[in-house]
Amino acid sequence: MGGIREFHSVSKFASFAQYPKLGLAGAEAVLLTAWASLSRYLEGPDVAIGAFHAEANASNRGYARAAAALRKHFLDTSQSGPVRCAAFALEGQAGTEDFQSRQRRIMEQMVTVGRALLESR
Repeated sequence: MGGIREFHSVSKFASFAQYPKLGLAGAEAVLLTAWASLSRYLEGPDVAIGAFHAEANASNRGYARAAAALRKHFLDTSQSGPVRCAAFALEGQAGTEDFQSRQRRIMEQMVTVGRALLESR
């Protein structure tokens, strides 16, 4: 999971309960925040990912929907999730010299975290 500490994001939501229940915008917000949280998780990203997996074992009703959104939108850089996350994170910066490399890095990071969250343990 190299590069996990390179991307920083701030969410307008204080908790997962405040995220929109449906829609790609909600999935984007969750994944951007999850990425930032993973990068700063004190015990490391593997513990944070394990906590996500624990939700499945705890029969969290929202886990199936979250996993379905990850599979549908975040398993490839060409899918809408990584593309829209990069657009959100880089809004207003299209003219910068390193825009394309930053855009590609964000898209790759979104796929990396999406796959890590879905990976069986």
